[in-house]
Amino acid sequence: MPLRGDNHSANVNDASLYFLSLEELDNWAKVPSEKRNGVLPYQPRTSTATNGTLLCCHDYKGGYTEKPSGLSYTFNFWSYCDTFIYFSHHRVTIPPAGWINAAHRQGAKMLGTLIFEGDGEGDCLRLLVGLLPQSVSGPARSSSTSLPVSPHYAHLLAYLACQRGFDGYLINVECPLRGGPEQTRALCAWIALLESELKRFVGHHARAIWYDSVIIDGRLRWQDRLNSLNLPFFLPSSGFFTNYTVRTSRPA
Repeated sequence: MPLRGDNHSANVNDASLYFLSLEELDNWAKVPSEKRNGVLPYQPRTSTATNGTLLCCHDYKGGYTEKPSGLSYTFNFWSYCDTFIYFSHHRVTIPPAGWINAAHRQGAKMLGTLIFEGDGEGDCLRLLVGLLPQSVSGPARSSSTSLPVSPHYAHLLAYLACQRGFDGYLINVECPLRGGPEQTRALCAWIALLESELKRFVGHHARAIWYDSVIIDGRLRWQDRLNSLNLPFFLPSSGFFTNYTVRTSRPA
């Protein structure tokens, strides 16, 4: 299998596993796998400690870098947390079973991360078009100028969440979409596909959270709030994660 652990995975039993590319996710999908044992199912709380909801993301020192010889990242406020995002800078981050169980015991949802940054533009386009057919006679030509939207990776990512026992993804696109509005429209449609597949495989509680990053023309422009430039990405998603910058001149 193409799964890798973090640098400390050889020293701990509950290694944080991830995929570096969508190609690795495809390779994983070629090998039949059963649902992971030992992961507690999500059970909603019968009562809440607060009237609102709280989402926490542990972007810890550029990702989860805990080592047995170093200080640990701890989280002690599960009763106040509705959703926890297990974050790292790998293409697909899978929360470890221990973290999933800790969240589910307290009625909190645990999300993994789907991220495109740096050289991730090619994979971000692949996310939309899915697996391309192989031809022996050369590339296919199309008279259509529209970008296709494939459910392939929405299906695989939802199945992965179901197989590992977590509850969805933070979608973090921090590279420009050079296809412009055509690609952003396709991405919005793909988010709706992921949302639908997560509900089908994981359950109605599953979440696909959009991170404030690219805008409708494909540029990477953090808005620090929900507005007309990022609204199309929010509408098909379960929720919206604004950028970290807080401006006193306006609400987030």
